[in-house]
Amino acid sequence: MHQRIFYYGEKYTEIYYFKSRSWYESSISLHQFESDQLLVKFRRRYSFLKPIYEVQVKENFHNKLVILAFVFYYIKRYEDL
Repeated sequence: MHQRIFYYGEKYTEIYYFKSRSWYESSISLHQFESDQLLVKFRRRYSFLKPIYEVQVKENFHNKLVILAFVFYYIKRYEDL
């Protein structure tokens, strides 16, 4: 685990972490630490040298602040390449 997001709620702290895959079919996903449950996944693949981006969000995951932080990390990661 390289990157984590800590969300400090009123009653407890939620911990999320990132997993990433290969360069060509690059994907990065956000998982809940306690259950290793996949919550958000970004995927970049190429079709005829043109990148195609896909996003999947688990249906009952509504923490917009965590999603926004994950999107920011994803964009920042590819800006730095």
